[in-house]
Amino acid sequence: MTYKGDAADLAAVKGMEYGFESSARSTKRSFDGPPSPGQKQFTIEQRLQLGGAIERRDETITAEVTWNGRTETIQLQPVP
Repeated sequence: MTYKGDAADLAAVKGMEYGFESSARSTKRSFDGPPSPGQKQFTIEQRLQLGGAIERRDETITAEVTWNGRTETIQLQPVP
């Protein structure tokens, strides 16, 4: 995820949690306090394991980010 506003605005963040959920997996990352100065990108790396579950091609994935008590939910739609 990439924060589109000014990176300086993130200095007031007291903590953040972000992640995604699909039929195959669910994961979250969180931290206390503001992000590193200038940080605007937040990633979660997932490695597929042999025999591991993968998302269906037509699946909608739900991503969520929470900071300072506010939550934004984003529905990621498959590309045809």
